[in-house]
Amino acid sequence: MTKRARREYAEVLRPRYQNADRRERRRIIDEYCRTTGPHHKSAIRRLRGEAGGALTCNDKKSDLQAALGLVVLDDVEEEKARRMS
Repeated sequence: MTKRARREYAEVLRPRYQNADRRERRRIIDEYCRTTGPHHKSAIRRLRGEAGGALTCNDKKSDLQAALGLVVLDDVEEEKARRMS
C-alpha cells in the first residue's frame, strides 16, 4: 500500500475514529493496522491527525533550544569569543 493510499484511508477513518468510544477506537486501530501494517501507536497518531515524522531529532533539539533561548546564548558566547580574539 502506498503512502498516499494509507493517508487517504486514514482520512476516511478519522471522523469515525474521533467520534467513537474507546472500544470502537480500538477496533478501528486494529482494522487500520491489519490493512496498512503500522504499529498501533503509529496508527493512533495517524488517526488523530498528528503529523508524524515531520521533524528529525536534530530539528526537535534546535527547536527546543530556541524555545529556551539556548541558541541565543550560544550566539552571544560566540560573539564574546570573537571580540576577545
